[in-house]
Amino acid sequence: MTTLQDTTVDTLHHLLMLNRDSAEAYHQAANGTQHPRIKALLLQCAEQYETFCADLETAIVRCGGTPEPGGRPLAALQRGWRNLTQVLGGQNDHAIVQACKYSEQQAVYAYQDALDQDPPLPAEIRLLLTRHYMHVQDALEKITAMEVATGH
Repeated sequence: MTTLQDTTVDTLHHLLMLNRDSAEAYHQAANGTQHPRIKALLLQCAEQYETFCADLETAIVRCGGTPEPGGRPLAALQRGWRNLTQVLGGQNDHAIVQACKYSEQQAVYAYQDALDQDPPLPAEIRLLLTRHYMHVQDALEKITAMEVATGH
């Protein structure tokens, strides 16, 4: 029988892998653009996800788990960004921003799912994930605005 502690640790591991993949994908995306505002936003997002990783690793330990090392080697976020830029024949700023918007939407969904779990996660974990969720939503809004600004 799965306990709330097991479910909590599994949820935190899932979010940890997502955040690691997101940080990596944002670094790759930032390397694909020369536009200073886009690069700055993408690096800010990467840094945010790295901070989230540290938060999640600490939470996993507090819940009695051990953080899993590394991310998924062929993460969907990274593959999606690589495939998109390959199809376009290079790093097009608008395409990069669109790919980042998609990955940010996936992060929003992942955090929503975690926060909507039944039975609910412990209050301390819900508070942490709610804080992350609010930052992810804010990043999505900024990326959406950047998408509009880079549109053709």
